[in-house]
Amino acid sequence: MIAASFSPFLALIVSLGGVAAMGFARNGARLRNGLIIGSAIVQMLVLASMIPAVAAGQVMIYEVSTFFPEASLAFRVDGLGLTFALIASVLWLATSIYSFGYLDVLASPNQTRFQALFALTITFTVGVAFAANLLSLYLFYEAMTVATYFLVTHDDTDEAHAGGRRYLAYHLGTSIAFLLPAIGLTWHLAGTLEFVPGGVFGGLDMKAHRALLIVTFLLFLGGSAKVALMPLHGWLPAAMVAPVPVSALLHAVAVVNAGAYGILRVMTDVFGPGLMTGLGLDQIGIWLASFTVVAASLYALRLDNLKALLAFSTIGQLAYIVLGGALANAEGTMGGMLHILNHGVSKITLFLCAGAIYVVTHKKYVSEMHGLVREMPLTVLAFAVGAFSMIGLPLTAGFISKWYLFAGAQGAGSLVAVIALILSSLLAATYYLRTLAVFMGWRCGATSGGFVPPPALGREVDGRILWPMLACAAATVGLGILPEQAALPLLSQVTEAVFAR
Repeated sequence: MIAASFSPFLALIVSLGGVAAMGFARNGARLRNGLIIGSAIVQMLVLASMIPAVAAGQVMIYEVSTFFPEASLAFRVDGLGLTFALIASVLWLATSIYSFGYLDVLASPNQTRFQALFALTITFTVGVAFAANLLSLYLFYEAMTVATYFLVTHDDTDEAHAGGRRYLAYHLGTSIAFLLPAIGLTWHLAGTLEFVPGGVFGGLDMKAHRALLIVTFLLFLGGSAKVALMPLHGWLPAAMVAPVPVSALLHAVAVVNAGAYGILRVMTDVFGPGLMTGLGLDQIGIWLASFTVVAASLYALRLDNLKALLAFSTIGQLAYIVLGGALANAEGTMGGMLHILNHGVSKITLFLCAGAIYVVTHKKYVSEMHGLVREMPLTVLAFAVGAFSMIGLPLTAGFISKWYLFAGAQGAGSLVAVIALILSSLLAATYYLRTLAVFMGWRCGATSGGFVPPPALGREVDGRILWPMLACAAATVGLGILPEQAALPLLSQVTEAVFAR
C-alpha cells in the first residue's frame, strides 16, 4: 500500500534547520548545543510518527522534483529506510551530546562549524535512507562525502588533511568511475531507476543480457567504497585521524552504514533475489564479503592502536551486511538489515569508549591501558557490552543479527559463508577479549604475561561523555533482549515484499 506523505521531506528539513540555526549561535555555546539537541529530538519525533503506518505495511512517498524522464528527486519510506533513518537520528542525539563534552575537554576550535557539518551529514544520511531511486541515492550519497570530508579534516593538521585527501579520492573516485556507469547501465537495461522490491530486471532475457548484468553488478560493488569491502577499504583506517565523535559518525551513524544500506538496496530492489541466484551474483557477493570478514579480522589481531583495531573491526562487520544480502534469502537479508542497526549501536559504544579513555588517560594504545577498569569502571563495562555484541554473544544486539545470518547461510547451503561467520566470530572474540583482559590488568604480550596491579582509583569522564556512552551500551543490550519490540516488525515488511515475487 502506497501513500503520499510530506513526513519524509519534513525529517530532512528538521536537521537541515539545525544547520541553519548554527548561524544564530556562533558565539553562544549553550544556545548552539540546545538548538542541536532540539533539532535531533524533533527529527526523532517526526520519524517515530511514521512507525505505525510503515509497520502496517504502508510505503510513504514524496516527490520533490523531476530531473529527467524516469527519474526524480523523490523519497520512499519502507521498513528498512525508516529503521536506518531512526538509528541515524537517535545516534546523532547521543553523539552530539558526547561531542559537547569531548570537544570542550580537549579545547577543540571551530565547534559551531563542527556541529553544523554534523547536522548536515545527518540530513544527507536520512536522504540516503529515504531515496526512492538510484538518482536520489547517488545525490545524497555524494553530498555526504563532501560534508564528512570537512569533518575528517576538522583538526586542520597535515595528518588530517592527508587522511581527508585519501578519503575523498576513494569515495569520489570510485563513485565517478564505477557507480555512475552502473546507474547508467541500469537505466539502459531496465528503463527505470526506481527501487522495486524484488528487482527491476524482471522483464529482461537473462541469457541475452547475462554479461552486461554481471558487469553492472560488479560496478555497483566497485562504486560503493563507503562499505569498505576489500580492496577498497584503505580510506577507513586513514580517516581515523578525525576526532572521536567523527569516527563514531563515520563508523556507526552515517557513512559506512550508508554504503552497506546502498548495497542492500541494489541487491534487493534493483537485481532482486531471483536474478542474484540465477546469474551467480550471490556467489560473487558471498565470496567477496566472506574474504573481507576474515581478512579484516585477521588484520585486527595484530593491532595495538585502539581506534585502528575498531576500524578494522568495522570493515569486517560491514561485510556481514553485504553477506546477508548476497545470501539472497529472507533470513540472510533480515540478518543484513538487522546488522545495520545492531552494528550501529554496538560500534558507536566502542568508539565513544575509546574517546573517553583518551580524554582521561591520553593513551591510544591497548598495551598502555593495563588495569583501566579501576580508573574507569563504567567505561570498561560499556566497552565490554559493545565488544560482546561484536563477537555475537547472547543478550546483545549482535547475537540476533548473527543468528539470522547463520540461518541464511544454512538456508543458502553456503559452506563458505558458514565458515566465514564462525571464523570471524572466533577472531573477534580473540582480539576483543584480549583488549578486555588488558583493561582488567592482565599483560598480554609476547615477552611478558601475568596480572599487573591496576592504578589507583580515579574518576570517570565528564558526564556529557559518560551518559551517552552508557545509553548506547544499554541500547545494545535492549536490542538483544527485545528484538521483536524493536526493528523486526518494520523489517519483516521488507522481506515479505522482496521475497513475495
